[in-house]
Amino acid sequence: SNGYIAFACMVSSALRIEKTARESPVHIKLRNHQNAYYVAHVQVGHQDLNVVMDSGSLDTVLLSRSCPNCGDPAHLYDPEASPTRESLDYFSWHHYGSGQLHTKLLFESLTVGNFTVKRASMWEVTWANMPVLA
Repeated sequence: SNGYIAFACMVSSALRIEKTARESPVHIKLRNHQNAYYVAHVQVGHQDLNVVMDSGSLDTVLLSRSCPNCGDPAHLYDPEASPTRESLDYFSWHHYGSGQLHTKLLFESLTVGNFTVKRASMWEVTWANMPVLA
C-alpha cells in the first residue's frame, strides 16, 4: 500500500447540493502521481486522510478499518474513532474493472478544502476483492 485510501469522486450528490448554496468556489490542492491518479487531503469525521480522487465515479467510497483486506489500517478511516458517524444497515456492491467492493451506507462529516458537509453520504467498504489494494 502506498499510504493512500481509495475515495471515489468528491463531487458526490451531497457536495453538489451543498455547494449550490455557496457563492465562492472550493479550491483544493491535488498531487499528481505518475499521471495515474490524483491525491487530495480531506477530513472525514475529523480524521485527516490522503485520498485518491476518482472523477469517473458518482459515489463516494471510503476504505475503512472495518474491511479486513483493504490495506494498512493506519491509512484507513476508523469508524470507531468518529463521533459524527451515522451508519445504516443498508449494504451494496460496487463493481469496477479492478475488482469489487462490499459497502455499507454511511453519513459522516466531510471537509474538503475550506468547505464542510456535516452529513455527507458515502459508502464504507466492509470487504474488498481488489488486488490493487494488497
